[in-house]
Amino acid sequence: MPLIVTEDTENIKAVMSTQVSKIRPTDAAVLNRCMNNLLRHLSNEGQPCDMYDLIDRYVLDVVSEIFLGESADSLLSEKQPFRDNMEVLVRWNTAKTVLGPLGALVPDFPVRKSLKAINAYMDIYVQRTLSLSEEELKAKPDKYQTLADSLAIQKATPKDPVAIALSWAMFELSKAPNVVKKLRQEIQEKSVSVLETIVTRSANSTAKIRVGFSKPPELPQLKEMHYLRNVIRETLRMYHSLGFNSRTAKTDTTLPRGGGPKGQDPVGVLKGTQIILAVMSMQRRADIAGNDSLEFRPERYDKWTPGIWEQLPFNHGPRICLGRAFGNYHMEYTIVRIFQEFERIEMGPYPRPQQVKLELNTKPAWPVNCLFFRAEKECIDENVSRP
Repeated sequence: MPLIVTEDTENIKAVMSTQVSKIRPTDAAVLNRCMNNLLRHLSNEGQPCDMYDLIDRYVLDVVSEIFLGESADSLLSEKQPFRDNMEVLVRWNTAKTVLGPLGALVPDFPVRKSLKAINAYMDIYVQRTLSLSEEELKAKPDKYQTLADSLAIQKATPKDPVAIALSWAMFELSKAPNVVKKLRQEIQEKSVSVLETIVTRSANSTAKIRVGFSKPPELPQLKEMHYLRNVIRETLRMYHSLGFNSRTAKTDTTLPRGGGPKGQDPVGVLKGTQIILAVMSMQRRADIAGNDSLEFRPERYDKWTPGIWEQLPFNHGPRICLGRAFGNYHMEYTIVRIFQEFERIEMGPYPRPQQVKLELNTKPAWPVNCLFFRAEKECIDENVSRP
């Protein structure tokens, strides 16, 4: 079974899509282990937690274990060398992207140390994969069968979008107790029909399995939680993880609007022109989302269905996010587990108003300080690992 080593864009996309585009049977166990570590940090009642810092570490632990086979265990460590070096690269890459063709002039000496550290980290997994025999590769899970997949965490960076979206969700939920109340009610009451085989003379029968506050949710149960899905959709509308996107015209072309005295006529775009799309700004437009477009209101989706190009949580077309199914599952699972454990969330002290730190992504500019309070009588089942 040969390793697939390629620099061709379409080949990389094809190889990566076999891994990041699907939810694996083992993902739930990984999420549960990492989630328990996160819940331990949130259990310090009365003391604010920086949710972006904790969730970013939690997501890093999840994706490193799933895509590399070994958790970074950043929630268990005070030092964060991988995260720190990635932050340096994000800032550098933002400057190169914003400058367009002039980005090639941005020197790389400020990031050489970080690049060296990240490459050394990834080399451990590359060498480990290259040392496996064909028999060992066949005995391993799919993620060990290509070198490209071993580098997925570096190539695809599946960490940031989920961590950023979850952090902004906690920020908004800390200000919206009514939304939290409805969300917990759905977690408690939502049930799905499953086929339960009964070993009797009768045929199969149908049983109701409730999510409630007793056990971690399973994928079929999450799919039935429509209000949870709307909370995530509203978060991604107001705080699109990418912030802005850019494309360069391969040929002379036109955009349907933007020209003429009123900006409603087509506008010409010459070959080589860079077009920057401010995704977050577009999704907050009142003419698209309504007059309350700047408010966090998951209920808007009860009566409003955005057009395909009016809301781009995972983009569309050939560049649609390969990991959208896993990303949604990760966010849904995490939010449900948090509000199974805690009855309410409150905003902690903020020295200044929260802002968006616009880089290649839209992470919060300041710590997302939140306080969590447990429910008095409701808790996770004793058979489930609890912090």
